[in-house]
Amino acid sequence: MAYAYVYAPISGTITGRDYYCTDDLGCRCPGSCSGCLSTHVPCKGWASPVDIAGTGSVYLYVNTAVRKVQTWVELRCCSSGDGTDYRQAITVDLYVYNNGKYCYVGSVMYGHVANAQVQNGAWYDLSSSGGKLKLGDVPGGKLWCYSGPHTHMERYLGEVVAPCCCASVQAGTTVIYRFYYNEGYAC
Repeated sequence: MAYAYVYAPISGTITGRDYYCTDDLGCRCPGSCSGCLSTHVPCKGWASPVDIAGTGSVYLYVNTAVRKVQTWVELRCCSSGDGTDYRQAITVDLYVYNNGKYCYVGSVMYGHVANAQVQNGAWYDLSSSGGKLKLGDVPGGKLWCYSGPHTHMERYLGEVVAPCCCASVQAGTTVIYRFYYNEGYAC
């Protein structure tokens, strides 16, 4: 079996999975792995939302199976009256090089990304970057839909393998999602 892996974009703490991890009403860590509060609000409506509380730059980190990506800059999170930094999302389409051609394996959306460093519809070759691409920065502040500095993630295809609620994650080393592909077969 071959997998394309997507790692944590920032270092920090898991504060949301399918449900939010903590609240003021008694939901506390270590609680349920997937959270114990209300359903996690998606930005794009994709599967397995994960929130990571932390600050700094937001990076795409993938294993070497992912050779090319295409990025899409969208206003997807929060509502239209909220600032652009909170609403801005970057979707990354993942491509592996398999059996002589590039094959799409899935997508990851990163929500709440300030100062986008990628272009809408642009292609990026990751073969010489070690699987790293700066997407932007984590915005500061708070908003009704943004409880503090964090990055929101969702996936299309693949599966979630992120640690449970309240676990610490390390940028570029903790696996959040993985995408299966048949190595050696045409896509």
